[in-house]
Amino acid sequence: MAHRRGLLEQPNFNELQERLLMQIMIEEKVDKFDSEEANFEKQLLIHRPEVWQKIQEEREEAEEMGLDEIVWKSPESIDEYEEIEKILRIQDEQMSKQYQLEEGQFEPPTNPLLSNIDFDELGD
Repeated sequence: MAHRRGLLEQPNFNELQERLLMQIMIEEKVDKFDSEEANFEKQLLIHRPEVWQKIQEEREEAEEMGLDEIVWKSPESIDEYEEIEKILRIQDEQMSKQYQLEEGQFEPPTNPLLSNIDFDELGD
C-alpha cells in the first residue's frame, strides 16, 4: 500500500520504509524469475519436448526422494550435540595433521585447488 501511495519514492527513508522497499524489491525479483522460468519452460516444451520431459521426470524424482526442499535439523538432545562436536573435533584434528608444516606451524587450508600453487613464484 505504501508503495502504491508513493511513500517509498521519497529520497530519505526510515528503517521501516527501507525494509518495506527491500521486501517489495525482492518480491518483484522473485515474480520476474518465476515468469521467466515459466516462459523458458514453455519455449522448451515447444522446441525441445524430449528435454522438457526429461526435466519433468528429474523434478518428480527429486520430489519423491525429498530433495526438492531443504530440511534444517538441530540436535534434539545434549548427547547428540556432544556426539556431533566429537566428530567435528576428530575431523579438525585430522585436517590439522594433514596441513602441518615442517617447522611445526599450522597453515590453514584456503582452497584445496590452490594448495599446490607456490605463491612466491607469482611475484607482485
